[in-house]
Amino acid sequence: MYRTGIHKEALDIIERKSELVSMAQELSGRVEGVRARIEQAGREQIIREYGEGPVKVILELDFSDPRNRFGAAKDNTAARYPRIFQPGEERSFVTILLWPETPHSAWTWLEQIRRHVWDGASFRWDPDEPLLELSPIKGDALKRGQLQFEEYHNTPHWHTAWSVGVRNSADGKLQMTLDLSDNFDSKDTCIGRVIDGYDALQRLFESTNQNGEFTFVRVKRVNAMHMTHLELSNVER
Repeated sequence: MYRTGIHKEALDIIERKSELVSMAQELSGRVEGVRARIEQAGREQIIREYGEGPVKVILELDFSDPRNRFGAAKDNTAARYPRIFQPGEERSFVTILLWPETPHSAWTWLEQIRRHVWDGASFRWDPDEPLLELSPIKGDALKRGQLQFEEYHNTPHWHTAWSVGVRNSADGKLQMTLDLSDNFDSKDTCIGRVIDGYDALQRLFESTNQNGEFTFVRVKRVNAMHMTHLELSNVER
């Protein structure tokens, strides 16, 4: 009787475990279905707003603050990020091509850009880290700047140098990141990469203070627009 009782209890545990596994698989399938619908909604919103095809985002940097002392970066900055523009040139635009593989994350950022949440955003860069951070200084009145989940795509350009990512920050805001070198361990959702404006980024690097804080360099405005296939073909060459 004792052995029979133990045997029955073991069978009950195995049966319960099987039920839990089945429930977990069903729940996982439902979650994936919800994610797929959210991604499809993001894709449709992007097409509705910008049309079929690639989308680019243009950051206009503001170096006009007189407290921004050009060339205040650490001594090793110039060696790590060589000068690629001529002194005196006023380059201030950075262009980002968005990938189509992460539509939810891309649309979350684009939707805020449309409402000018990112105008006036501030930079932070630790010269000892291969990552540039950009955060909005404005609050999102509509509270739409949160990623619902992390999107991932297994492609060769995932977090290579000059890739652009987004993530939820600790204070509840959406934050943009820029990989200055290959950063394959990054957990941020990769949404695109810089395709133009490296000279403006060089000015940004050389304008940082000793603590890596871009106190006086801001994003003047951010715009997003449709990108022609001719522009895209020139980028891919």
